[in-house]
Amino acid sequence: FKITIQAGEDNKNLDTNPTEILFLIDGSKSVESERFEEFKEGIIKSLAMLNEGDLFNIVVFKELIFEFKEESVQANSDIIEEAEKFLKKFRSAEKTDAFEVLTKAISQQANRSPSYLILLSDGRPTKGITNAREVINKISDHNNGQKAIFTLSGGLRVNRYLLDFIAYRNRGWSEYSYRSNLISDQVAKLYEKIDDPIILNLRYYLSGVDDRETFPTILPDFF
Repeated sequence: FKITIQAGEDNKNLDTNPTEILFLIDGSKSVESERFEEFKEGIIKSLAMLNEGDLFNIVVFKELIFEFKEESVQANSDIIEEAEKFLKKFRSAEKTDAFEVLTKAISQQANRSPSYLILLSDGRPTKGITNAREVINKISDHNNGQKAIFTLSGGLRVNRYLLDFIAYRNRGWSEYSYRSNLISDQVAKLYEKIDDPIILNLRYYLSGVDDRETFPTILPDFF
């Protein structure tokens, strides 16, 4: 099915809905240095585009989880500079547990509605639950459509299966850059697409077809 929504001529401007963005950045050894640096640069580019009233936080995860702030904060020049210094401290190393960081991010109380997660990873967990299907199913069941999860990666050796379906089943989508040196631009473009949600919590009702064979079962927000 496809639906197109167009604003009437009298609606020249729409109010911006403040959002919360949580960047989850995989800092494991398998991500490799170039890709990890591109992830970090992409986050900084995205922070410069946050709308007034938006909140953000950054979580670097490998064998341990490192949070930029205990709670999400509003962006300003000082905070962005502080976030850049926070990211510079990390290098790609160690194993990674994607299931743990996603579970923790989902469980945290949202400070804005909507609250979105952007997962920057190669989709290859090496600690904890490592089976892709198990990660997808357990995270999707735990989240139950509460927070949209968007995923992004690039370069070689990426588990597209995990990244595609963790996003698809959680009201988001996945994006991929075939060239590693363009990943940071792709991160910023992804943020641009989701920075102005217009309609939240969309639902559909069907008649005359089997809704058990209609996907996605939970719709993404309308941007």
